Amino acid sequence: MVFTLGAFRAMEDLAHRWAKKSDIQVPGGIISSGLIMGNLGNDSLFSIALWGALRKEEPKLRLEEVDSIYEAFLERSGDRQDLVEVLLEAYARARNPRYLKTLQEREAAKAGTPDAPGPGEKPPGEDM
Repeated sequence: MVFTLGAFRAMEDLAHRWAKKSDIQVPGGIISSGLIMGNLGNDSLFSIALWGALRKEEPKLRLEEVDSIYEAFLERSGDRQDLVEVLLEAYARARNPRYLKTLQEREAAKAGTPDAPGPGEKPPGEDM
């Protein structure tokens, strides 16, 4: 999944139309992609975010088709949180790729994975 600048604009436009149709007042009148991504617990905003992330591969994808893709994913895996994490990672990668890489390196170091040896540890294969 990839978010592009065009996808962010399209998501924001769709979210504005959804808010107006749902008679939801948005403080300041501005819906940003960050607001959408920060509220993935709302099923409508979740669908908008998923739609935005899939637009690069399928620019003419309709929201109804996204809902079908989402439902099929849930039937196969049953874990909505997995999809939320993928969306958030794609968003972070689009907004600041360098920061995402740094964050992933820190997380790997915290977890003590073989990819990131702890203090005083040798990387895998170095003792040969």
